Amino acid sequence: WLPTAPGVCSRCVCSLLCVCTLDGLNDFLKPGESNERRCDSTRSLRERKCKEDHVINPGKHPLTYVKNSKLSSERENVVQLRPQNINITLRIGELKTSFKRAVGYPIDLYYLMDLSYSMKDDLEQIKTLGQKILKKLKDITDTVRIGFGSFVDKEMLPYVSQVKARRRNPCPNRIDTCQPAFSFKNVLPLTEHAKEFEQEVSKQLISGNLDAPEAGLDAIMQAAVCKVKTVCCYLRKIRIELIIS
Repeated sequence: WLPTAPGVCSRCVCSLLCVCTLDGLNDFLKPGESNERRCDSTRSLRERKCKEDHVINPGKHPLTYVKNSKLSSERENVVQLRPQNINITLRIGELKTSFKRAVGYPIDLYYLMDLSYSMKDDLEQIKTLGQKILKKLKDITDTVRIGFGSFVDKEMLPYVSQVKARRRNPCPNRIDTCQPAFSFKNVLPLTEHAKEFEQEVSKQLISGNLDAPEAGLDAIMQAAVCKVKTVCCYLRKIRIELIIS
């Protein structure tokens, strides 16, 4: 580590309270002191008789606020962090930001369910959960929506039988009636009405497939990228919860 080498003080001056001297006087460093002792606080270097014009201490750089909206809890314009967007070159510790958790921050919950035959009992429970889910969420915020999607598996071998009769009704027995297997369905786009959630979920039939793994990851990707109808909403800033079961 040489004090005359290019970039000699870069490690030091990146820290807010650290400066560096390139003072070449032989008596600046005491016998046995390493070159690292040239990096210190401004006050310490002054006490050690370092020349002011030999101190490297970069000044503040121009700061451009690209977006600096005030903190707000308004439903259509929630702002929790200020500033939001800036252009600047800084030393570590110079930038100050403000954060305030918004009251009643909107939440969108999208329930993504596996409708393969092993989930038959769970489907019956989900049909009555709409009111309970919204009630719990409204303990957190007044602005909440709920949606529902489902998945089974890819419609091809070895995941789903290609026999026509089994495709139409993939239940393992003929007592139950199952709907044909599918990869993903957006059953109910986001809504504020719990009754609508319960009505749509109550219409759902269980399905079936051949292998144990299901198309859960495929369904998550579908829900994430199906921006307009399912999860994402660009008209307001929201917290999105995706539950998969």
